[in-house]
Amino acid sequence: MGGPGVGKNTLGKKLALKFNFVLVSISAILREEVAKGTEKGHLYKSFMEQGDLLPAVMVVQLLVRKMLDYPDANGYLIIGFPRDKKQAVLFNTEVKPPDLIINLYARKSVLQKRLVQRAVETLQFDDTEEAIRNRITNYFVNLKGAIMPNRIVMKMVDAEVGIEEVYSVTCGLIEEILMKE
Repeated sequence: MGGPGVGKNTLGKKLALKFNFVLVSISAILREEVAKGTEKGHLYKSFMEQGDLLPAVMVVQLLVRKMLDYPDANGYLIIGFPRDKKQAVLFNTEVKPPDLIINLYARKSVLQKRLVQRAVETLQFDDTEEAIRNRITNYFVNLKGAIMPNRIVMKMVDAEVGIEEVYSVTCGLIEEILMKE
């Protein structure tokens, strides 16, 4: 988990490849639905354009559906989740508590700068100035609630350093968990 623009997707792709995990990205799932132009896609888009969180039940349903597509997975690396306490609690009761949560930390100013740069480079429909501001605000408002249900398995990683250093630290954290199993 981590704030918008912190580097979750970039890191997640590398980690999923290294550890042979199924990568489950909430934002990618939502953008796929929006691109299909379905009724649900339109609903998701309305939340995303404002930078608002979707209801926990919707998000957990999307996660479960994606995870069920890969029943024999070596493991799942879920990006951008949980975003609030309701999502964390619902996932813990409906699926199972996570083995590890990596919280990539960066200051608001760093997130803002990265998101503005990404908006210029990728032209994502939900990277408007207002949506960026709202996503960052929502992240920090909901952070404590998202952390509390799983704080025992939470590891903080400084994401303001280079991607290779973040990758190295997170690989070490995952390897620790895998060695215990």
